[in-house]
Amino acid sequence: MRNLILFGFLSLILFKSLGQDSSDYIRTYKFGNYTIKTAYCKENPSIEIIQNGNTIYYDCSGEGYGYTDIDTLTINSDKLQDFIFCYKMEDYTIVGIFVSTDKSPFYRDVDIVYVFAPDIYGYYEYKKGEILKIYILKDINKDGKRELITNVIERKGHTYPIKNFTDTISNKEIMERIEGKIKEPFSRAIFLDIPDSN
Repeated sequence: MRNLILFGFLSLILFKSLGQDSSDYIRTYKFGNYTIKTAYCKENPSIEIIQNGNTIYYDCSGEGYGYTDIDTLTINSDKLQDFIFCYKMEDYTIVGIFVSTDKSPFYRDVDIVYVFAPDIYGYYEYKKGEILKIYILKDINKDGKRELITNVIERKGHTYPIKNFTDTISNKEIMERIEGKIKEPFSRAIFLDIPDSN
C-alpha cells in the first residue's frame, strides 16, 4: 500500500512538472459492446480492450504519457471493431490503430503517423476558445470511408487546418501503411484468449 501511495505521488509530480495531467490518460471509452480502459501499470501506460465483459487485449509496455482520443475506424471485415488512438510522447504524438486480425481474433498495434504539435515548435499561437485536435476522421471525398486528418484547430464546433502542419492521410494510404507494418514480427502486446463467438 505504501509503495502504491508513493508511486501515485511521484506520478503526480512527474506529470505536473511536465505540464501533463495524468487524468487525461486514465479514462474509459465505450463503443457499443466494447469498453476501452486506459491507465497505468507500474510506470507504464496501459490499455485494455473489453468485449461483452471479456478482456480481449491488454498491453502494459512502452514509454510516454499514455493513450488518448480513442475512436473507432473500420479497417477490415472481421467481426471485431478496430480502434484509432493517440499515444502521447514528450514532444510528439503517435497516431496509431489497433487492428483486429481474422487469423485468431486479437489486436495488433500499428503506428500510422507521428504528429508534431505546431505550438511546440513556435509555428502557431492558439487564440481564445481554440483547441488543437491531434486528429479527426472525416469523409472528405464522400466515398463512405473516413480519412485521417492531423493537426487541426477546433473553434466553435468547426475544424480548421493549420498551414504547414495539417496533413490528410487517405483511407487507402492508411490501409497500405497497416499492410506494410502488419507483416513485421509483433511481440509487444500480451494477447489474451478470446471466447468463441459461436
